[in-house]
Amino acid sequence: MKKVIQLSLLLVVAANISFVLKGKIISADKTISSIQYTVKHPFHDATAVSDNFVCNIDYNSETKQIDKVAVSAKMSSFDSKNSNRDSNAMEAVEAVKYPTVKFISSSVNSSSGKLDIKGNLTFHGITKEINFNGEQKTEGNKLTVTGSFPISLDAYKVERPSLLGMKIDDEMIVEFKAVFNI
Repeated sequence: MKKVIQLSLLLVVAANISFVLKGKIISADKTISSIQYTVKHPFHDATAVSDNFVCNIDYNSETKQIDKVAVSAKMSSFDSKNSNRDSNAMEAVEAVKYPTVKFISSSVNSSSGKLDIKGNLTFHGITKEINFNGEQKTEGNKLTVTGSFPISLDAYKVERPSLLGMKIDDEMIVEFKAVFNI
């Protein structure tokens, strides 16, 4: 009887270890991944790109699904190829006071390569729940995740910069491409 109990406990422990080991944390390849934002002004649009960010996923290799996502980028890492514009953007988002933007998922649902992602975005010191769609494609040992979502600058209490007396639009579009070696 004692051996049956020991064997049962061993099987329970082995099953739990197997469950824990199904997922693995993978970081995006910074050399081929990027995040960018685009703001609109009546006279022109402006896009700034960052390839210096951290994006980690909890990837279940059995189901080939992403279970969780965490992203963090320094506000100063975004480059619009116009240093004056970038300086004004850093002032508007108070990058010294709020140096990073972060996203942590609460759920990731996948169906036929389409992703429905929900989580908390912390921007300008304010955390709000957001929900957005993305796509997941696997080619060989590369998993590519792409998508976009809007952010209301007013909702995050960002004083919108202006040019010639006209402010940029409230809506900023964030687009991302994250490539992982799986």
